[in-house]
Amino acid sequence: MSVNLRWAVLIIAAILAFAVPAAAQKPSGKPPATPPRPAPAFARFDTATFRAHMAFLADDRLEGRGTGTRGQEIAALYVATQLEGYGLEPAGDSGSYFQWVPFRQITVVPDQCELVLIRDGKEQPLKWGDDFLMRGHELNPDAKVDAPVVFVGYGVTAPHQRYDDYANIDVRGKIVAYLAGAPARFPSEQRAHFGSGREKAKNAVAHGAIGIIALNTPDWSKSEP
Repeated sequence: MSVNLRWAVLIIAAILAFAVPAAAQKPSGKPPATPPRPAPAFARFDTATFRAHMAFLADDRLEGRGTGTRGQEIAALYVATQLEGYGLEPAGDSGSYFQWVPFRQITVVPDQCELVLIRDGKEQPLKWGDDFLMRGHELNPDAKVDAPVVFVGYGVTAPHQRYDDYANIDVRGKIVAYLAGAPARFPSEQRAHFGSGREKAKNAVAHGAIGIIALNTPDWSKSEP
């Protein structure tokens, strides 16, 4: 099911632009030089202005800014007015700061979701919402897989940290189950990177896995950065 939803153009860039003094936004007639490091750019940020914009966008009255919701429309309008206030020319549809983008909406039907664990010939069915959660697939709404499950710790491979949960484990053609998060000894930035679902999925595919199961223990959030 496709729906058309309105988004402000370059929201992230716009938020960063809010924090830069207006004088820095005036064109100089020459292409801006790219600094060798981001520090000079961040030095121009106005902390109070940045905090004010973020406080508004993160306020509970915007109801989480879910895609296509009233809160998201308010947030998009707010960003567009800020773009206009800074004198940035619109690059959206019909000369506006918005563009229509098609999205595909996925609705999970719990009664049609099934997960059964088989060990020593005994089946243990799990209930969606109580024992497991799974999202729909954008291209294949009716997906099915039958394969062995292999536990791979955090599912992280980080050579520079001398850490590899896949060392000496063959997961080709199998489903990998891993703990949420990343090793506590990693620096916070690397824990956030290697603990992300996207990075873990990429790593699983790189090792030949055909499915993934993320295990969230009751205290997993305590290990997150």
